Amino acid sequence: MIFPRLKKGINSIYKKSIIHTQILIIVFLILFSGPKVKAQNPKIYGFCKELKLNSPQMIASDNATIFLYSDSKVIAVDSDSLTKNWDYELNGQLLTKTILNDEKLILKTISEDKNERSTTLLEPLQFNNIIINSNTGIPIEISEISVENNPSSEEGHRENINFADSKLDDKIVIKRKIDSKYILGYIDGTIVLIDSDLKTLFWKTKVGGEVTGIMPLKSGILVSSKDNFLYFLNSVNANKIWKKRMSGRILNILNIDGDLVAPIVPDSKEISLIDVVKGVEVGKILEENKDKIIDVKKFSHNILILLTESGLAKYSVNRCKDKEAELL
Repeated sequence: MIFPRLKKGINSIYKKSIIHTQILIIVFLILFSGPKVKAQNPKIYGFCKELKLNSPQMIASDNATIFLYSDSKVIAVDSDSLTKNWDYELNGQLLTKTILNDEKLILKTISEDKNERSTTLLEPLQFNNIIINSNTGIPIEISEISVENNPSSEEGHRENINFADSKLDDKIVIKRKIDSKYILGYIDGTIVLIDSDLKTLFWKTKVGGEVTGIMPLKSGILVSSKDNFLYFLNSVNANKIWKKRMSGRILNILNIDGDLVAPIVPDSKEISLIDVVKGVEVGKILEENKDKIIDVKKFSHNILILLTESGLAKYSVNRCKDKEAELL
């Protein structure tokens, strides 16, 4: 009787050990033998073509057209070929506001001589409202609007900050507004979030050098510093989510598309494209145009348009299928 019981006990222990081993194998397979995902190399954007313009300003864009202001003209440029679709002469008018609505480009302009006279004599400002067909460049409607010129109005003083603690006003180098709050960057690397009306300090943190740039995004706050690092902060509590060393001092940060940004480092031969959510480099622009870069726009997964001080430059992953750069 003893041996059958012993045999039964041994069999029970053996079966349990097999079950435990099988469970461990399954757990191991789940954790370590899943499909391997290869790390993607950054996309390399090479120079493709350019359009020369004199000190252009990008005023609007859609999927097919870029609208610019240059030499007192509004210019529509095809984003694929970088050729001019049309231009509209403003005859010395200063462009103050632009709205792109469906197929209408709405421009608000003011005469330079009227602007100077109104500013001096506090006369009403005379604006022209020009509605242009965005496809053809033909004006649909031109009208004149008068606006009261009152330098002491609330609009003129909306950006003034009066903090309860006078120490907060000292050595501020960067200021960005989010709703009723301000993000302030200091020469010593301190960053604060403060309510300008209630004089409430929400949080305070510090980076490794003088703050050179602050970019509020939906996913957090991007900060550049003279220590050559990019910092990504939690907008609620200022916790550092990640930091990344760049190749040199960051002059400017350009928001390309949502959470995709381009830190501009002077004298660098390439521009990094950073995914701020992941904190990784997802692309590079091999900069062949040495002009100062003002803005970068993404028009597809493989095409970027750079606005420089001398015009537009198109960069593509496959160099627009051309072996050599095409100059227009």
